[in-house]
Amino acid sequence: MYNVLIVDQQKSNHEKIKLFLQESKQDFAIIGEVTSAEQAEILLEKTEVHLIVADDVLPKKTGLQLFIDNSERYPTIHMILFTDYNRFNSSKDVMAQGRMDFLFKPIRRNDVVKSIIHMSQIIDENVKKSNTLKMVRASYEGHHNVFKDRFLINLLHGHIDSDLTIFNQMDYFKIPYDKSFTVGVIKLDHYKTYQLALDEEERQFLIFNALNIVSDYIESNQLGFVFINRYDELSFVFTTEMGEDDLFNHAYNLQELLASVQNIRVTMGLGKTYHRPMFISVSYHQAQAALRNSHYLGQGSIIHVNYVPGKGDIAYFYPRDKEQLMIYATVNGDLKASLNYLDTIFEALKVDNHLPEHYYQIMIIDLLVAINRTALENGLSIEDFFKSYVRLGEINTLNNLSQAHLYLKDAISKICAYQLKGLQTSDEQLLDALYRYVHTYYASKISLRRAAQFLRTTPYHLEQIIMNKEKQTFYEFCMDIRLNVSKELLRNTAESISSISEKIGFSNPEYYIAIFKQHFHMSPATFRYDGKDRIVIK
Repeated sequence: MYNVLIVDQQKSNHEKIKLFLQESKQDFAIIGEVTSAEQAEILLEKTEVHLIVADDVLPKKTGLQLFIDNSERYPTIHMILFTDYNRFNSSKDVMAQGRMDFLFKPIRRNDVVKSIIHMSQIIDENVKKSNTLKMVRASYEGHHNVFKDRFLINLLHGHIDSDLTIFNQMDYFKIPYDKSFTVGVIKLDHYKTYQLALDEEERQFLIFNALNIVSDYIESNQLGFVFINRYDELSFVFTTEMGEDDLFNHAYNLQELLASVQNIRVTMGLGKTYHRPMFISVSYHQAQAALRNSHYLGQGSIIHVNYVPGKGDIAYFYPRDKEQLMIYATVNGDLKASLNYLDTIFEALKVDNHLPEHYYQIMIIDLLVAINRTALENGLSIEDFFKSYVRLGEINTLNNLSQAHLYLKDAISKICAYQLKGLQTSDEQLLDALYRYVHTYYASKISLRRAAQFLRTTPYHLEQIIMNKEKQTFYEFCMDIRLNVSKELLRNTAESISSISEKIGFSNPEYYIAIFKQHFHMSPATFRYDGKDRIVIK
């Protein structure tokens, strides 16, 4: 049973509302009848309330303000509000929460009963969700290590790009850390032999037992932390400052412990030491590179990345994800974002002072080609710009970091300016143009890619605008327009529901009816019916 509170300064309306609640045959109990928002708030403090049926016009605080002020503090409350259209028009955002229904004055009996039934269903769904959430929260602590492991895996693979975020999560998961970060990877040798010799439970226990041995050593020496990276690997992070000799000594100790206690051989790769947690992923990739070169010393060895020939530091630091974002931003004409990503890339390039001169020339050409290709793939050809601007002879004269950075800044600035000439001048204009496009072609097969090509922008940029401005996906944006058109046809024509569904782009009338019900909590036929209900509340 759900608790209902009636708030209306006209006590005669209280009796009518009670009759509507009885007529709805829903499982409600009236726990209070008051005439002001202030009285309602006193009751909210004392009793759990699921539904408030209120008039918007109250002595000091409106019914809408009553809900706004208390909805966060009391997440179980829902409201049916009697109001007029002008008040509703300025408060649509509240309705988006799904916990409020507006009924416009004059109020009809049938409308109130339908709203009570509708809100009863919503309350029932929300109570079920709340109870489910409580059960999940109750079991969360038992699965705490699952989230901790996911954090550590994301940390290793560079999916967290903020030192502050990493420190906050380390604190949350109670992971010890100090001033430096060095990653080591312990790989079980001859794992294929174990696969053949052991059953599944014994194989799982093998890596788990190794974890316990290494964890005990690291914790007793206050070195950092360790976890299972994959079925045949452990990764540890030493967070205490130490020299290379101490690092190797601890690695040898771990190797000997695993051999003596568990009778297994391991090979270890060690990365460099850094003083920012964001570079844990760099150290990890270096440790993996050291392992890949274990053939130099053989299995059972300990290899530091400093003794591995080949890659320089830039191979581990170069932010390829930021490069891709810079390319998208440039194609979309977003100069500020493009230059920010470019600065990030060149900050990363500073870590390696031994890049050959021709590296910068190749990098510039690769980036410009990638920008041009991305533009072509999104129907935004900028080949004319490249023909008039790019000169290979000029690029071949650039031989240092500063020159390359300045050249790309200038090139990207000009590409963005060129792109903006052909694009809409503002996000609002682009959204208006999209609305007109969808309103024209809603009966056709509309896709994000086709719409973006028509509007001379990229799918990524268009989708971001819709999400930022409308808080919707492209699909939801189009569906709203289709359904609103169908409402007009239902209201103003005698066409069959099947014909209307086809007109707005649905090949299956049953699917249209199901979508309509999902959005408006009634069938198209019910929406079309215009009952002559008696006015009961003015």
